[in-house]
Amino acid sequence: MIWHFLKYLLSFTISAFYRKIKVKNIHYVKTKNPAVIACNHPNAFMDPILFSYVAFPPKIRYLARGDAFKPGLITMLLQSIGIVPIFRMQDAGIEGLKKNAATYRVVNKLLKHNRKIIIFAEGICIQERRLRAIKKGVPRLIFGAQKELPDKELQVIPACINYSCASKQGSSAFINIGEPFVIKGKIPDFEQNPNKVMLDFMEELHEKMLPLTIHIANSENDHLFESLSIMFTESLCIEKHINPSDLGNRFQAQKEIEQVINFSDTNLKSELQRLNNITKLYDDALTKNKITDNCIQQYGNKNIHKLQLIVPSVLLSLMTCIYLPLKFFFFIQFWCCKFLTH
Repeated sequence: MIWHFLKYLLSFTISAFYRKIKVKNIHYVKTKNPAVIACNHPNAFMDPILFSYVAFPPKIRYLARGDAFKPGLITMLLQSIGIVPIFRMQDAGIEGLKKNAATYRVVNKLLKHNRKIIIFAEGICIQERRLRAIKKGVPRLIFGAQKELPDKELQVIPACINYSCASKQGSSAFINIGEPFVIKGKIPDFEQNPNKVMLDFMEELHEKMLPLTIHIANSENDHLFESLSIMFTESLCIEKHINPSDLGNRFQAQKEIEQVINFSDTNLKSELQRLNNITKLYDDALTKNKITDNCIQQYGNKNIHKLQLIVPSVLLSLMTCIYLPLKFFFFIQFWCCKFLTH
């Protein structure tokens, strides 16, 4: 009951906070198969709420830090809205990790009934333009669940949430969901060599999630990416003849900018540094003159530029059509007056 009340309440608040929300491949989540959704975590509180909101139905459960579960009313409230506690070494120590056995039992029970569960695969929430390494707890939970459900084929669904500005009202959110894959066939290898299989899985999952989000490999290039995105996202969309207001298209253009930056950071460091310096000077000039790049883009836009030429020309023509007859009329009057006075 509490979950449904919050769901309808959030349908107003989320749409008021985010200017645009788009989900790609939501049909991968709306199946009857049990699934673990491995997601990035750029915006602590909002990520699970936003994903649950856009995916409903089904009702999505998710794992959250166990140290938030205080005894009493708070725990009851969190559990009632579908949150399952998971404990990390850095938060709860060895004793906390022992409690995860109960968490795995809850997860397995939910998956047995074909539920969907979100696990934040990076294990940490930082607002940045990169995907961090997958934590080892992710394959441990997934392979453990598959072993407990031998008659089912557990799906792993990679997903990433991309915010234009995670904490700013009026920003946008693009939820990019990848194609599900299964790990049932790897269970025999997992039983023989669990560490190797888990490490391989972590690498595989990371590779499947990378195309779903912006990943700037070197944090020193974060500012450059933001600046180039503002300058070139719309023009790249126009060049490709795709709608720049569509969040999926904008993400596609930004992925091209990301790839250029990452390639240049590896192969063309000096040129990239020069571009970085020029971009900073450009941004400083915009700030100093209190203008935005959007204003300059609009001025340079071909259609607007043509309009700026056409409108004055039309007005000038109209004024000329009015001015010449009036000038001739007043000239006649002036000539007559001059003739009579002589």
